[in-house]
Amino acid sequence: MVAKGINSVLFIILLPVYCLRLNLFVMRTKTQQICTIIACLLASYYLQAEGTLDRISTSVFQAQCANAGCHTGSSPAAGLNLQTTGATLRNSLYNVNSSNAVSQAAGNMVVFPGHPYRSKLFLLINNGLAADAVLLPDEDPGNIHASLNLSDLDKELIRQWILFDSPVSGEAVSHSMLETFYGGNGIWATDPAAPPAKPAPGEGFQIHLGPIFLPPWEGADQPDEEYHYKYATLLPENIEITRLEGNIGSSHHMILYRYNNTANAATLPYGLQQTGMTGGRSMVAAFGQSSTVDLPGGTAFKWYEGSFIDVNTHVVNYSPTAVLATDVFINVYTQPFGTAAQEMKTTLLINPAIFILYNNGVQTFTDDVRNVAGLPATYYVWKMSSHTHRHGQSFNVWRRNADGAKGEHLYNANKYNGIPECEEIGYDYQHPPARTFENYLPVVNSEGLIQEATFINNDVQPWITWGETVNDEMMITGIFYLDNVTGVEPPDGSVCFADEINTGLNLNPSASPLQLSAAIAPNPAQGIAQLHLTSAGHTTANFVLTDLAGRELLHINHIQLQEQQPEVRLLDLNGLAAGMYLYRVTGSNGLGTSGKLLVK
Repeated sequence: MVAKGINSVLFIILLPVYCLRLNLFVMRTKTQQICTIIACLLASYYLQAEGTLDRISTSVFQAQCANAGCHTGSSPAAGLNLQTTGATLRNSLYNVNSSNAVSQAAGNMVVFPGHPYRSKLFLLINNGLAADAVLLPDEDPGNIHASLNLSDLDKELIRQWILFDSPVSGEAVSHSMLETFYGGNGIWATDPAAPPAKPAPGEGFQIHLGPIFLPPWEGADQPDEEYHYKYATLLPENIEITRLEGNIGSSHHMILYRYNNTANAATLPYGLQQTGMTGGRSMVAAFGQSSTVDLPGGTAFKWYEGSFIDVNTHVVNYSPTAVLATDVFINVYTQPFGTAAQEMKTTLLINPAIFILYNNGVQTFTDDVRNVAGLPATYYVWKMSSHTHRHGQSFNVWRRNADGAKGEHLYNANKYNGIPECEEIGYDYQHPPARTFENYLPVVNSEGLIQEATFINNDVQPWITWGETVNDEMMITGIFYLDNVTGVEPPDGSVCFADEINTGLNLNPSASPLQLSAAIAPNPAQGIAQLHLTSAGHTTANFVLTDLAGRELLHINHIQLQEQQPEVRLLDLNGLAAGMYLYRVTGSNGLGTSGKLLVK
């Protein structure tokens, strides 16, 4: 590496002289032409940016382990020589079993393809960067790696290199962006020191994807990227899934797929990929915001031994000034295979025939969804949601009558919980509501549904058609359904916001009324509202109001609460668009509560 660096400098210095000399002569021979081509190729080679693996090799491996008895020499520690470079170095790490028996039993490798949290390399150098990346007892005998003097930037370079499937050359992720982030101009969507708690041993497991870094929002183009990520479950046996808790960070949406064919999935690339992942997948669940999918009694998803998952996440940076780091965490709660009476299934009802013309005002597309392949003669819908991109203005679903006319109005994305009779919340394409149906909704496949979406003025392109990016459009109804309802418990249906207010349903899911409680009145509100706080003991509380993407809109800090003495603060909601918002209150004693606010 040092020799190459010196040669690079000499070549860059001498290259202008060489080119000047060439200009003094008329090039007439093939030899001269070939020399010129070689010179250009050499210039391209020497002037290219340092790749991530090169940087890791130089600033980490060679700097930290250049002494005998380390990972160097004829008998390197653990049989691993880290003083090589390029493909030789990558091949000595990638998809290689650890020599440590504890690591092997846990399924960890030196570098697990695309997965830093199963990679012994990252676990050894992490040392607190990611709180959930913890070495097992005896994975690092004598804690000899705990004293490594690595910067957080060096650690992140290693994590990102693994996350992007360990490329031999090129930057796995922009080095300058990481330098900006760790130089102090960065924000975490999820605090790395306090990630979501994992399921208890025996109850399930956690999937962690990220962090994904995005530059600030500068100019007209908002930074957003869509990734696919193949995740190996390493399941030793078939299992059933009863609950999914999704914390999706700063994401437009996250869709969890299960590959139907393990052998086909095994041939697909690991790591973050921006191309669509083929190979036959079934949607498990979709998250428009951080939320929980708690399946009705007697139902479960089914995952199979050794199966693969595709975590499809569309991440967005809302900050105009700071680099964003955002993670996805999914808690998967399991039970023994064969426990559930019925398998919960999902499908996407897609209308790809959308063609939005330039400067053509409002356009509405209506689609009959019937005789859908793969659905039974009658299917029973538990939950329904929708999806468009940024030109979407409304989305509705009706039951289709036998004569083809619109029947019962089932879903309206402009209304609370998607219920057509509920409060208006406005259309938010990034966070569409999901409606659950009491006792399930039977749909005859031959009669089906009617979905309808309205898109507003395309002022960007000659036309917009179906596609995966935010510059394209989509029209999708997503449903959770059963083939049969025998042996299952009837689920609760979604309710309007006023009913939640009156009954207390879901308003303060984490509240402990005897310890710390919060309420906003009136709710729904417009203009000025009151924040009512009560605590069982003295505490200092902080209040934060956010939109559904987690962007902070209002905050009140250092509210002094005395034991059982109600405290009231005014909230100025002027300037907030009509719609749904989230609030949370945290106390200095560790207590907290959260809720929803509907602005009219």
